[in-house]
Amino acid sequence: MGVSVGREVLDSSIRVANDVASGDSFKQSLNRNASNSYNSLVNRAIGKLGQTGGRRPKRRTTRRVKKKKTVRKSAGRKKAAPRKKVTRVTLKKRSISKTSTRKRDIFGKWQS
Repeated sequence: MGVSVGREVLDSSIRVANDVASGDSFKQSLNRNASNSYNSLVNRAIGKLGQTGGRRPKRRTTRRVKKKKTVRKSAGRKKAAPRKKVTRVTLKKRSISKTSTRKRDIFGKWQS
């Protein structure tokens, strides 16, 4: 639609220029050609609407089914080894004797 409007404007402006060159006034020529161009665009649009047959039928969609792979069980297949039992050893917490109240300072030296 935009292309046909542009073409019509171009043709109308050429007709106006020819009319002015032949001696008509610019204002009269512009009014006449503008109304003619408008009517022609409206008629074209109505014609286009009459030509279209509505919506295009939708294309059928087909679902693609993925084939499942068959897995063969081989006779020589080994079973996974059983997991080894892990025994956890709990460590005893060190107890700090109350007699030693020495601490380290920020430089790492012992204070008394």
